[in-house]
Amino acid sequence: MATLKGKRILVLEDEPGLAENLQIMLTDLGCDLVGVVGTIDAALALALSSSIDAAVLDININGQDCITIAKALQARGIPFLLATGHAPARAAKFGEAPILLKPYLQDELASSLRDLLDPPTTSATETI
Repeated sequence: MATLKGKRILVLEDEPGLAENLQIMLTDLGCDLVGVVGTIDAALALALSSSIDAAVLDININGQDCITIAKALQARGIPFLLATGHAPARAAKFGEAPILLKPYLQDELASSLRDLLDPPTTSATETI
């Protein structure tokens, strides 16, 4: 199981209360926060210039979706989770990115980040 201690995480969340809760959860998990930002522009600046292990992106930022940030992270090979309180179908344009449904608990966040950073492998003997 991957440890989250010292992992550099970018957070894009436009609701201050949710951003604060997410910051507390990530800090409690031992993560280093690259930034907790609430705008597309601020997130894009960090996504393009910072050393990041993973990101947690709210899909809807003040009425805009975060596809620009997702594409910038994807181009750099940085994995991300999509956080949403809306139906997962809305995330279809983001491809196979994992979805974290709001409201979520710290254990769900930790599990999702661990899977993101250290994806489970399937055995060669398993059938699909």
